Amino acid sequence: VVKAQVSAAAELPGAAAAALDPAAQAAAVADGTRYDVDSLADAVAGGLPADQPWRVHVHLPVSSVPSTPSSATVDVTVDTLEALFDRRTGAQTDHVEVGRGVEPNTIDTAVAELAWTRDRLVQLGLKEI
Repeated sequence: VVKAQVSAAAELPGAAAAALDPAAQAAAVADGTRYDVDSLADAVAGGLPADQPWRVHVHLPVSSVPSTPSSATVDVTVDTLEALFDRRTGAQTDHVEVGRGVEPNTIDTAVAELAWTRDRLVQLGLKEI
């Protein structure tokens, strides 16, 4: 793996997703099939099943949880880091980039993102230098 980007996507009911950036990419899974669209405009026009949660390519801070009805894919991020840095198989990448969350994108948010990522990597056995 050349590079891993630590970030979380928005996951929310289809109707709520329509309020986000109409140019954002989105995906949904229904009956075991993954559906992808190039934009939320395409999703709203019927490109994604309306009765399933949509994952939207909008970077959310991994260090905080959004309010309902939305959620973030932080659990997927943690699972991915665990797979990339499995102690039995060794590191699968040497480049980890911290994604930039959406507004408010302040220095405090950036510091929280870096701290969250550092804490996860240390829990996986990596050492700070």
